[in-house]
Amino acid sequence: MRIVRVLAAGLLLSAAVACGSGETSNIPVTPVQPGGGGGGNSANITAPTIDSPADDTQTNTLRPTLIVNNATSTGSGGRSYEFQVADNSNFSTAPGALTSAVAVSQSGVPEGSGKTSFTLTSDLLPSTRYYWRARASQAGSTGPWSSSSRLRTQEGSFKSGNQAFDLLTNGQSVSDERRNVSFTFASDANPGCKLEGADSFIRYQISTLSDGEVSFILRRVKPFDSSFNGQVKLFTMQDGAGDFNSNPFRVAVEKRPASEGERLLVAWTAGGTSATAASGGLDWDDHRPYYFKIEWRAGTARVRVFLGETEAAPTFADVSVGYPGAYSPASHNILVGSVMNDSYRDIRASRLYIGPGPRPVQ
Repeated sequence: MRIVRVLAAGLLLSAAVACGSGETSNIPVTPVQPGGGGGGNSANITAPTIDSPADDTQTNTLRPTLIVNNATSTGSGGRSYEFQVADNSNFSTAPGALTSAVAVSQSGVPEGSGKTSFTLTSDLLPSTRYYWRARASQAGSTGPWSSSSRLRTQEGSFKSGNQAFDLLTNGQSVSDERRNVSFTFASDANPGCKLEGADSFIRYQISTLSDGEVSFILRRVKPFDSSFNGQVKLFTMQDGAGDFNSNPFRVAVEKRPASEGERLLVAWTAGGTSATAASGGLDWDDHRPYYFKIEWRAGTARVRVFLGETEAAPTFADVSVGYPGAYSPASHNILVGSVMNDSYRDIRASRLYIGPGPRPVQ
């Protein structure tokens, strides 16, 4: 048995190799440079630079073409490129995530003249922000990654795993169930999915989100109307699609009546333990849009409402409530409205996002 000592990045490692003698050899190993692919960078390859799409461009496709300005090197022979596309700027997967952060990893792309391009061969998710980068290789050497750049894919509705985005302004929906609703289009003064009555709802069933967020735009949220007696629920979540009132994972965001000061009430039940909180009096205006953002993380739920179509607008209401147990429904259902015939009718919902957050595209 011969002992082989491997010198790598200043460390001496030993491995046993069967050879029938007792001699020892030292084998130097080229250290891996930061950002390298394991082959080192003896050719002194530089990082390519981003050419297009420009940073944070909204594309009109789900298969964008990525272009970099070529790297340089001191080595000889042809260069090829590796492109990566991921859902975060670290190109890393969070612990416990259901899918890899890197959506695309393509190596062996031959170098072009001055610039090198790669067109994705499979669809990315629509209405989603992605990060991408590239690096060059030559004759066994691998250069560093380029800086990362962002792009936003073609706008459209989708539902996958624990994420969904639903425009609701094109006469369609990716929801799992709809009851007593109609649609108005983006060209309408109040576009979205309209809840026609107290029995109306839009329901999405997703993979469980123990921490996550939902956001959407609501229009036609009226000031006090005596004919709306008992119709209070704007948004609900629950385990399954059955009775809400006995559900161990029930959540409600309610517009309370004038007798209670037109408050926004948040009621949160996790594992059978409930907590509630409410805003002060609110002056609703059914001629403007309201952007709702519901977040639940690490035992705290927060509901914010903004006076516009994004969270960059002024804050209208901000309500937080703590919950002691984990929010972990086995069948996670998210609804605009309610299954209990107490939906706040006539509202129009649009641009709904569900996911671990943050919302990728405004």
